[in-house]
Parts: sequence; C-alpha cells; structure tokens
Amino acid sequence: MDLESFVDWFLINEICKNGDAMSMYTSCYMNYKRDGILKMGPLWDFDQSLGNNNATPLYPTDGFLFQIYNNKWLMRLFEDPIFRNKAKERFYYFYSRKNDILKKINSYVSYLKYSVEENENRWHTMNEFLPYVNRDVLGSYQNEVSYLKMWLINRLEWMKTAFDNID
Repeated sequence: MDLESFVDWFLINEICKNGDAMSMYTSCYMNYKRDGILKMGPLWDFDQSLGNNNATPLYPTDGFLFQIYNNKWLMRLFEDPIFRNKAKERFYYFYSRKNDILKKINSYVSYLKYSVEENENRWHTMNEFLPYVNRDVLGSYQNEVSYLKMWLINRLEWMKTAFDNID
C-alpha cells in the first residue's frame, strides 16, 4: 500500500470529520494500477463534514471519527507505529499551516461570493433547515464562513492535543 496516500486520506477526512468517507461505506475510494500498489483516493464528498451534519458524532470537534465508527481498516493501521508516527508527523505539518489554511478559506470566500448569491437566487436555501444538508441555519454567508473557520480551528486544536498524547 502507498503509505503517504493512506496517511493523507486519513488526515484530511479526519480533520474534516467526514463521516461519508470515514465510515468506508460510501464516498471512500481506493485505486490500484496493475502491478502497482494500493492507493487511497480520490478525495470527495465533503458536504456533510466540517461540522455541517446533524449526526451526533459528526458535528462536535472532539473525537477521532475512525474510533467512533470503529473503522476496522483504520483501527488496524493506527496500531502500526509506522503509520501512526507518519500520521502524527503529517498532522503537525497541517497544524503548523493552519493560518495559511484560514487565509485560503478567506480567498475562496471572496471568489465564491457571486456563486453563493446565484445559488441562493435559484434554490433559496440559505435560511432553510434541510435535514442532512445543514446542521444550523446561520442566516448569512458570512455567518456560515465564520462557523466553518471556528469549527476548523477547534477541530485542529483538539486533534493537536490528541496527537500530543499518542505515543
């Protein structure tokens, strides 16, 4: 297996608390080229991640999702010190760049502004509760963005504490 692809797939989905992927029942893809090695990916389907889901284990920022879901593949990988150490090392890489991640979100906020307006003009969903689509009705695009950033900061902080306590 390609260790780096498994580690990156794990961390990106775990940071985002992406239940669709971490359950490994839906939205989880692997790829394999003949005479090659197994790789994770592509990544996709993040609509019910980053605190945007009513399912109890998905919206709080604490807890490793692979443990909550009792994901056998990831539980076994996490027992392996090579995988665990690589995951910790890679997490600290992402954590050290959290300000860059937040800046990137801000750049996307500006970039997507008109798309958000057109989406609202077409679908009228900004102030509507839709089961399994949004956890809260926050009243504005800016409030949605603020929630996303705060959720992500809290998630990264929880994960840092958790990784700091893992041997």
